[in-house]
Amino acid sequence: MKVMLQLEREDIYKKIPFGVVCEAREGARWNTGRRKRLWDETFTEKEKEACTRLFRQARTWSLVKGVPEQLTISVNTLRLWQKLGNFCACL
Repeated sequence: MKVMLQLEREDIYKKIPFGVVCEAREGARWNTGRRKRLWDETFTEKEKEACTRLFRQARTWSLVKGVPEQLTISVNTLRLWQKLGNFCACL
C-alpha cells in the first residue's frame, strides 16, 4: 500500500525545499568535485534517478510557473525532497 499526502500551497512552501534545491543545482557549486563525491556517497542509483525529476520540478516551481495550489505526493517522495534539500543546503 502506498500512502499519499495532499499538500496545500502553504504546506509545499514549508515542507518541500525546492528553492534550496534549485539554487544549488543551478549554481556554480554544483559542478565541483566535492559535490560529486558527496552525491555518490549520499544517494543510491535509484534515488539519483528520482532526483532528476525533482530537479526539474524545483526549477519549474522556482523560476517558471510557481508553486501549485495543491499537490498529491507520496511519503517516500517527500522524504527524498527533504534528503535532497539537506544535501543541497550543505554544499
